[in-house]
Amino acid sequence: MGCRPGYDYPDLAMTHVWYGPVLIGLWDVNDSRSAYAAPTQQEGENVHHIAFAWHGAAEEDVCRHLQFYGVKILKRLRQVGGRGFGLALYF
Repeated sequence: MGCRPGYDYPDLAMTHVWYGPVLIGLWDVNDSRSAYAAPTQQEGENVHHIAFAWHGAAEEDVCRHLQFYGVKILKRLRQVGGRGFGLALYF
């Protein structure tokens, strides 16, 4: 597909490839280590998540900003992303 290799995380059954500036995460959904990334059985669902990057803002400030606008943070953890490991907020 013309992608460049990205990050590789065999312990998570996941690898990344770069398509220009876009990082695409690929999981082996047949491997139990990547069960969290498997799509649900809802018809038409094909996106697990959308990621946003921010610069210059403290994590707590980002959380307060989202909560101020009524965004309920369901899960907060550190996980791998386009720039290595960092904060992940699920809302």
